[in-house]
Amino acid sequence: MCDSAPTRLDALASLLVDQVTRHYGSDARTEALGMALSGFDRSERPADAAGVREVELAAQTVFRHLELVYQPGLEPQDHSPGWPEPDLAMIRRRGADVAEVRRDPDGTATIRLTGLAPVEAAAPLLRGAFTLVRDAEAIILDLRDNTGGDPATVAVIIDWLAGDGPRHLFDVVYRDRVRQWWTAGSPIADRPDGPVRALIGPRTYSSGEALAWALQDQRLATLAGQPTRGAADHVVPLALTHDVRALIPEARVAAPDGGPTWEGCGVQPDEPG
Repeated sequence: MCDSAPTRLDALASLLVDQVTRHYGSDARTEALGMALSGFDRSERPADAAGVREVELAAQTVFRHLELVYQPGLEPQDHSPGWPEPDLAMIRRRGADVAEVRRDPDGTATIRLTGLAPVEAAAPLLRGAFTLVRDAEAIILDLRDNTGGDPATVAVIIDWLAGDGPRHLFDVVYRDRVRQWWTAGSPIADRPDGPVRALIGPRTYSSGEALAWALQDQRLATLAGQPTRGAADHVVPLALTHDVRALIPEARVAAPDGGPTWEGCGVQPDEPG
């Protein structure tokens, strides 16, 4: 069997616009993506690792969550198969992204979350963490290395800090439907007594940014640190070519009033640090 011919950059850019339009829909942003990638028109350069990175950087000026990875040996897909089912047992064994829970002599408690594991795995560990920090004089949520995950886990954390009825957090707007995300109004642990600070920065990403944004929007915590990356769109995996794997946007995130969120600009801290 013969190897497939290397993809050229012009073909990769064109295919990327087509697939984003197919999954996300046609609007001003997909038109802007076409303009952002127009510099690759008629480029005969092969889509090697360096070229793929150039296309990715250009595309990310419009869709921050879009990712391209040079990975030879793929079977191209016409449509994303979606995300695989998570191995919940393995995720639990690894701590479900609850990297650290610490009580300091000054009465401050810190919970460091490096991601937002699927809520089925994360909720029992978060309940334990929340119980340990219940009576702390102040709580720090360290989200500086939080790369995201399950929006349902965002809702669990907000529910804990709100300690009241259901709250509308944000909407995920697909081309053919809208999914609203709310807290349940039944926290898994008692609301903490002390004030809450959340640490954020440029490595806070995706649903990690959603948590930071919701904390700020719901006035549940003071954000300290640096702006986040600004990747709000929901993405799905796709083998774009024989050599390029992509994360393709399929939905945008909107505030409860329909307004913008953190896409493109990031979540801004209340206190720089």
